[in-house]
Amino acid sequence: MTGSERIQRLASKYTELSHRDMDARTILKSMGDYLAKIGRVEIRGFGSVQNKVKPTKTGRNFKTGEKDCSR
Repeated sequence: MTGSERIQRLASKYTELSHRDMDARTILKSMGDYLAKIGRVEIRGFGSVQNKVKPTKTGRNFKTGEKDCSR
C-alpha cells in the first residue's frame, strides 16, 4: 500500500478530517491498530515493525549472584 492509498483509506475512515488534517498522530494510531491486528507493519525506506513474543529471561545480580525473573 502506498502512502497516498493509506491516506485515502484513513480519510474515508475518519470523515471529520480532510487530507490536510491528517497528522502523524492519526497515521501512527492507524499503524498501531494494524500492528495489533496483523502483527507486522512495513514502512518503505524506513524499516518494519513486528510483534514478537519472547520467553522470559532469567537475569542475575552480579554482586550477590541472586537470580531475578523480572524481565
